[in-house]
Amino acid sequence: MVLGNGDIVIASHEKHPDLFLGVASSFNTLGATTMVEIRLLDAKPYVVLTYHPISDVSNVINKIQQLTVDPSVDYLDGIMYSKTRGVIMAGRLADVHNVSNMKVQGFSAPWDPWFYLHAKKEAPEWP
Repeated sequence: MVLGNGDIVIASHEKHPDLFLGVASSFNTLGATTMVEIRLLDAKPYVVLTYHPISDVSNVINKIQQLTVDPSVDYLDGIMYSKTRGVIMAGRLADVHNVSNMKVQGFSAPWDPWFYLHAKKEAPEWP
């Protein structure tokens, strides 16, 4: 990263961890990111999503903390539709579609639903 004062630094978990953890949502206010090294996961044909309805910000924090320690969760995403209605989605990579009553849903074709509307519809009832 190139910082505002011109310093060039490497940010990682070990070196400048505050910058490393903060830069993702900083919109370059912490410095300009000039090179990124990332670890990639092997893609699989399917991602199985579990929808967790949430009713306020404290529930969001608790659910995310709970799911981030689960090693079977490959992806986490969340959407707040209002102050009292949202959904946290936990995704697991899968090689096969092995749930017979579950429809495979794509999001890249022109006729596919918008993801945020799909998630709102698929989430179980809110508490």
